[in-house]
Amino acid sequence: MKLSEKSAEYQGLLDIMEFLPDPTFVIDREGRVIAWNRSMEELSGVKKQAMIDKGEHLYAVPFYGEPRPLLIDLVNLTAREVEHRYEWFQRKGKTLYGEVFVPCVYNHKGAYLWGTASALFDKHGRPAGAIESMRDVTERKQLENALRESRERYRRIVETASDGIWLVDQDYQTIFVNQKMADILGYSVNEMIGEPFPSFLDVQSWRQEDVWWLQSQQAGQGQHDCRLRHRNGTEVWTIVSVSPFFDQVGRLAGLLALFTDITDRKRRETAKLREKEQAVKNYALALEAERSQRQRELSWLKEIVAKFSGVHAVEVHSGAMHHVFRQARQYHLDRSMPVLIQGETGTGKEVVAKVIHFSDMDTFTPFVDINCAALTATLFENELFGYDAGAFTGALIKGKSGKLDLAFGGTLFLDEVAEIPLELQGKLLRVIQEKEYYRVGGLKKIKTDVRIICATNVDLEEQVANGLFRKDLYYRLKVGHLVVPALRQRREDILPLATTFLREFSRQKSKNFQTIGQAAGRLLLDYHWPGNVRELRNVMEWVVFMYNDRVLQPEHLELLEKTGPAGTVKPKQNLLDPGNFTLPSGEFPLEDFLDRLVRQALAMHRGNKAETARYLDISRSSLYCRLRRGED
Repeated sequence: MKLSEKSAEYQGLLDIMEFLPDPTFVIDREGRVIAWNRSMEELSGVKKQAMIDKGEHLYAVPFYGEPRPLLIDLVNLTAREVEHRYEWFQRKGKTLYGEVFVPCVYNHKGAYLWGTASALFDKHGRPAGAIESMRDVTERKQLENALRESRERYRRIVETASDGIWLVDQDYQTIFVNQKMADILGYSVNEMIGEPFPSFLDVQSWRQEDVWWLQSQQAGQGQHDCRLRHRNGTEVWTIVSVSPFFDQVGRLAGLLALFTDITDRKRRETAKLREKEQAVKNYALALEAERSQRQRELSWLKEIVAKFSGVHAVEVHSGAMHHVFRQARQYHLDRSMPVLIQGETGTGKEVVAKVIHFSDMDTFTPFVDINCAALTATLFENELFGYDAGAFTGALIKGKSGKLDLAFGGTLFLDEVAEIPLELQGKLLRVIQEKEYYRVGGLKKIKTDVRIICATNVDLEEQVANGLFRKDLYYRLKVGHLVVPALRQRREDILPLATTFLREFSRQKSKNFQTIGQAAGRLLLDYHWPGNVRELRNVMEWVVFMYNDRVLQPEHLELLEKTGPAGTVKPKQNLLDPGNFTLPSGEFPLEDFLDRLVRQALAMHRGNKAETARYLDISRSSLYCRLRRGED
């Protein structure tokens, strides 16, 4: 029977085809289209009658880009031959069928169809034709292609990533690493697959790493420093970011870790750290050398302090100075308390400051002083705080430490504190209150441990009233307060101090002075000492330099002014008491005695005849006459 005949079987096949949702058509043994269902019309855009009436050959089927050898074989070969050529074909009873992707073109667009082709045989088992139904799977094919491209793209991303990628299961067994991760550790990818993660860790960091794995599981993600071990045994520093992944029921399936190799950076940081440590050591050595120099420079001052502390006897007889030193030793016990010392110039305020610092020589911490009157505002700030490298033009390359650095753990003495510029007084207040400061040009806050002692010879209350000194700084400094009386207010100390200075300079200059005569002592006590102890010390040094006697006499004190204690003209004193001397028993050459007396008075006044005449209470002409007589 031919398929083209109008048999009941053929008619039944056509009826079934019309209701099939998939496009379907039938060809006879000659390859002519003999059936074309409605879905096929919709797919191809060609009506059934146009294909059947014209007896279109298989080659005329629209949307086929090229002849279909499969369908041609189905109508020309035996079933066994088809099975041999197309191994994916299957036999079910007398039916031979198979499925294949069909690249095609329809509606002017490229598409993919999934075709199901079956051979048709007549009752004698001879090929009689073929039937094929199709389904448009273009969208699925496009998704598959996109997925394939996506996988390839991600594979390239993973393989070319700059970070190492490591996947482990819940037992820490390696299930994937990329090439970068293998390169970081010096292995191949295949060598690492299946190996436990801890076997690649640095031995010393395992327990630490065990902690961060657990943290990552609990917190969901984490980032940590991680030390791994290279194949050659060297240490590899990495930063690792960890994220867990879960199975379909939400159970932890493993961990994804991204490793960034920071070994080179760590080595550079370690090298820089060592350089900084060496720089700090060098700085500490330089600082220690500077402190040692300060200690040597202040050694003689410590000896003076030791005298006041009882190690050596110091002639301090006035009750006022005993009270000052008792207070000073009391302030020594509390380093947190700033102290303000007030008194006239030359009264010994710096010596009192050193008593506060050293007391009974129970400390060897640094004592650093700054003369505030000798520095400009800029220099004072640099000197006090120091400066960082590049703080200003001409600054040292490595910066410079300040007096606060040198005085750390000890005392900073600010002499003439009233001379500090008003704009810097606030910074000093911060140092006192907060115990911190910034270097000039620096951004790092520096903590300090320094006792602040200040001294001044001006009335700070008046300075505050005139707006020249900060009120808050004044009251902060005045927590500890000492007033050193002037030398004229404690005359009990004049002769003991004068004797001490006289003997000290005599030893230094290899002279013979040991004591002070009664008349010279009266001159010292009557003098008003506007320069206080400093002036007394200078007078004694000058006397020892100019003369070399055993006893200090009035003629040695020609340097003193002839003013009384209140600045008035001092009344003349008789150097020879008429009622208290004995004339020699032999001849007494009066004229010769008077000539020698006049010349000694002239020498005392450095040849100034006017001052000599006033000193002798004679006229200038009488002095000239006496001098001419001596020359004759």
